[in-house]
Amino acid sequence: MRAVRALGADEVIDYRAAGDPDAVAAAARALTPQGRGVDAVLDTLDGASATANLGALAFNGALAFIGGRPDLSAMPGFTISPSIHEVSLGAAYSAGTARDRADLATMLTEMLELVAAGRLDARVAETVPLDAVPAAYAQLARGHQAGKLVCDVAGSAVAAAS
Repeated sequence: MRAVRALGADEVIDYRAAGDPDAVAAAARALTPQGRGVDAVLDTLDGASATANLGALAFNGALAFIGGRPDLSAMPGFTISPSIHEVSLGAAYSAGTARDRADLATMLTEMLELVAAGRLDARVAETVPLDAVPAAYAQLARGHQAGKLVCDVAGSAVAAAS
Protein backbone atom coordinates (compact mmCIF):
# COMPACT_ATOMS: atom_id res chain seq x y z
CA MET A 1 0.00 0.00 0.00
CA ARG A 2 2.96 2.26 0.65
CA ALA A 3 4.04 1.93 -2.99
CA VAL A 4 0.60 2.95 -4.24
CA ARG A 5 0.52 5.98 -1.94
CA ALA A 6 3.99 6.94 -3.21
CA LEU A 7 2.48 7.05 -6.70
CA GLY A 8 0.04 9.71 -5.48
CA ALA A 9 -3.07 7.79 -4.40
CA ASP A 10 -5.15 9.60 -1.78
CA GLU A 11 -6.99 6.43 -0.78
CA VAL A 12 -5.92 2.81 -1.10
CA ILE A 13 -7.98 -0.36 -0.87
CA ASP A 14 -6.06 -3.56 -0.27
CA TYR A 15 -7.99 -6.13 -2.29
CA ARG A 16 -6.40 -8.96 -0.28
CA ALA A 17 -7.68 -7.51 3.00
CA ALA A 18 -11.12 -6.73 1.54
CA GLY A 19 -11.74 -10.43 0.99
CA ASP A 20 -13.43 -10.57 -2.42
CA PRO A 21 -13.92 -8.38 -5.49
CA ASP A 22 -17.44 -7.32 -4.50
CA ALA A 23 -16.09 -6.05 -1.16
CA VAL A 24 -13.47 -4.00 -3.03
CA ALA A 25 -16.19 -2.37 -5.15
CA ALA A 26 -18.25 -1.60 -2.04
CA ALA A 27 -15.20 -0.12 -0.30
CA ALA A 28 -14.50 2.08 -3.34
CA ARG A 29 -18.04 3.38 -3.34
CA ALA A 30 -17.86 4.03 0.40
CA LEU A 31 -14.86 6.31 -0.14
CA THR A 32 -16.69 8.56 -2.59
CA PRO A 33 -19.24 11.32 -1.84
CA GLN A 34 -22.76 9.89 -1.65
CA GLY A 35 -21.31 6.54 -2.76
CA ARG A 36 -21.14 7.76 -6.38
CA GLY A 37 -18.24 5.46 -7.24
CA VAL A 38 -14.83 6.03 -8.77
CA ASP A 39 -13.97 7.52 -12.15
CA ALA A 40 -11.51 4.83 -13.19
CA VAL A 41 -10.38 1.31 -12.34
CA LEU A 42 -7.37 -0.56 -13.72
CA ASP A 43 -7.97 -4.25 -13.13
CA THR A 44 -5.02 -6.59 -13.58
CA LEU A 45 -6.48 -9.71 -11.95
CA ASP A 46 -9.12 -11.62 -13.88
CA GLY A 47 -12.58 -11.50 -15.39
CA ALA A 48 -14.37 -12.01 -12.06
CA SER A 49 -12.50 -9.09 -10.54
CA ALA A 50 -13.15 -6.91 -13.60
CA THR A 51 -16.86 -7.78 -13.42
CA ALA A 52 -17.04 -6.91 -9.72
CA ASN A 53 -15.17 -3.66 -10.36
CA LEU A 54 -17.98 -2.50 -12.62
CA GLY A 55 -19.83 -2.00 -9.35
CA ALA A 56 -17.18 0.48 -8.18
CA LEU A 57 -17.63 2.82 -11.13
CA ALA A 58 -19.38 6.16 -11.12
CA PHE A 59 -21.55 7.23 -14.05
CA ASN A 60 -19.34 7.39 -17.17
CA GLY A 61 -16.53 5.72 -15.23
CA ALA A 62 -13.82 3.80 -17.08
CA LEU A 63 -12.66 0.24 -16.53
CA ALA A 64 -9.38 -0.84 -18.12
CA PHE A 65 -8.59 -4.53 -17.76
CA ILE A 66 -5.61 -6.72 -18.49
CA GLY A 67 -6.24 -10.12 -16.91
CA GLY A 68 -9.75 -10.90 -18.11
CA ARG A 69 -12.87 -9.36 -19.61
CA PRO A 70 -15.74 -8.29 -17.39
CA ASP A 71 -19.11 -9.97 -17.86
CA LEU A 72 -21.18 -7.00 -18.99
CA SER A 73 -24.38 -9.02 -18.69
CA ALA A 74 -23.91 -8.90 -14.91
CA MET A 75 -24.70 -5.19 -14.99
CA PRO A 76 -28.12 -3.79 -15.89
CA GLY A 77 -28.07 -1.80 -19.12
CA PHE A 78 -28.47 1.96 -19.21
CA THR A 79 -27.26 2.50 -15.65
CA ILE A 80 -23.72 3.81 -15.22
CA SER A 81 -22.71 3.94 -18.91
CA PRO A 82 -19.20 2.57 -18.34
CA SER A 83 -16.31 2.99 -20.72
CA ILE A 84 -14.61 -0.39 -21.15
CA HIS A 85 -10.99 -0.68 -22.31
CA GLU A 86 -9.15 -3.90 -23.03
CA VAL A 87 -5.38 -3.57 -22.65
CA SER A 88 -3.94 -6.09 -25.08
CA LEU A 89 -0.76 -4.85 -26.70
CA GLY A 90 -0.07 -8.23 -28.26
CA ALA A 91 -3.28 -7.89 -30.29
CA ALA A 92 -1.42 -5.43 -32.52
CA TYR A 93 0.39 -8.49 -33.86
CA SER A 94 -2.53 -10.91 -34.04
CA ALA A 95 -5.37 -8.62 -35.15
CA GLY A 96 -3.78 -5.31 -36.04
CA THR A 97 -2.32 -3.86 -39.19
CA ALA A 98 1.23 -2.82 -40.04
CA ARG A 99 0.26 0.70 -38.96
CA ASP A 100 -0.91 -0.59 -35.55
CA ARG A 101 2.41 -2.37 -35.05
CA ALA A 102 4.32 0.75 -36.10
CA ASP A 103 2.30 2.82 -33.60
CA LEU A 104 3.10 0.30 -30.87
CA ALA A 105 6.80 0.45 -31.78
CA THR A 106 6.70 4.26 -31.64
CA MET A 107 5.06 4.16 -28.20
CA LEU A 108 7.67 1.70 -26.94
CA THR A 109 10.51 3.87 -28.27
CA GLU A 110 9.07 6.95 -26.58
CA MET A 111 8.56 5.07 -23.34
CA LEU A 112 12.13 3.73 -23.34
CA GLU A 113 13.43 7.25 -23.99
CA LEU A 114 11.51 8.46 -20.92
CA VAL A 115 12.99 5.64 -18.83
CA ALA A 116 16.52 6.39 -20.08
CA ALA A 117 16.05 10.08 -19.28
CA GLY A 118 14.90 9.22 -15.76
CA ARG A 119 11.45 10.72 -16.38
CA LEU A 120 9.59 7.42 -16.05
CA ASP A 121 10.16 4.93 -13.27
CA ALA A 122 9.86 1.42 -14.67
CA ARG A 123 9.32 0.09 -11.14
CA VAL A 124 11.83 -2.75 -11.40
CA ALA A 125 11.44 -4.91 -8.30
CA GLU A 126 14.11 -7.46 -9.15
CA THR A 127 16.59 -8.35 -11.89
CA VAL A 128 17.11 -12.08 -12.39
CA PRO A 129 19.58 -14.07 -14.50
CA LEU A 130 18.24 -16.12 -17.41
CA ASP A 131 18.43 -19.40 -15.47
CA ALA A 132 16.11 -17.92 -12.80
CA VAL A 133 13.34 -17.04 -15.29
CA PRO A 134 11.21 -20.17 -14.56
CA ALA A 135 11.16 -19.30 -10.84
CA ALA A 136 10.38 -15.67 -11.69
CA TYR A 137 7.42 -16.76 -13.84
CA ALA A 138 6.17 -18.92 -10.97
CA GLN A 139 6.42 -15.89 -8.70
CA LEU A 140 4.40 -13.81 -11.17
CA ALA A 141 1.78 -16.56 -11.47
CA ARG A 142 1.20 -16.43 -7.71
CA GLY A 143 0.20 -12.77 -8.12
CA HIS A 144 0.69 -9.84 -5.83
CA GLN A 145 3.90 -8.75 -7.55
CA ALA A 146 4.71 -5.07 -6.98
CA GLY A 147 7.03 -3.95 -9.75
CA LYS A 148 8.59 -5.62 -12.74
CA LEU A 149 10.83 -8.66 -12.83
CA VAL A 150 13.57 -8.12 -15.42
CA CYS A 151 15.75 -10.81 -17.00
CA ASP A 152 19.44 -9.93 -17.29
CA VAL A 153 20.39 -11.89 -20.40
CA ALA A 154 23.79 -10.21 -20.77
CA GLY A 155 24.91 -11.31 -17.30
CA SER A 156 23.69 -14.90 -17.59
CA ALA A 157 25.76 -18.01 -18.06
CA VAL A 158 23.97 -18.74 -21.35
CA ALA A 159 24.96 -15.36 -22.81
CA ALA A 160 28.53 -15.80 -21.58
CA ALA A 161 28.79 -19.21 -23.28
CA SER A 162 27.75 -17.75 -26.67
